[in-house]
Amino acid sequence: MAAKMSSGLLTGLLLFFLVLVMIQVGEAILQDMPPTDTRCLNFPYNKNISINVGRCKTTQKEKIEGMEVEIRKLEGTVKAIHENLLKLINGDADVITVSANTNTLLASYSVMAVIICIMVSVYQVVCLKAYIEANKLT
Repeated sequence: MAAKMSSGLLTGLLLFFLVLVMIQVGEAILQDMPPTDTRCLNFPYNKNISINVGRCKTTQKEKIEGMEVEIRKLEGTVKAIHENLLKLINGDADVITVSANTNTLLASYSVMAVIICIMVSVYQVVCLKAYIEANKLT
């Protein structure tokens, strides 16, 4: 029961840490994004419409590519964190298994110790009874 509680507590703490890390990473992305540009408006009476539109598309494409790179980096980070969580969960399962085996062995040794104590006390009673009868102390 205590092992399950500590396992749940450990998992909860890890998830809390993961949420904190993801919030900080998300804030970093929002702070790195430049403000929106209003330079690339399509004015119908402008002589350089095609040039401006081309610049807008190029600028937007560069921004999207930059964001894509950042998202790929974050995806790698999330995968690494997920793998670490799985390793910790599997390690926790191994610890629980070892703990259960240790508890079983400890219970077996305790029962064996009680049986040995009872056998020694019975042997002492038999020896005392034989001594009393041999010396006719009753």
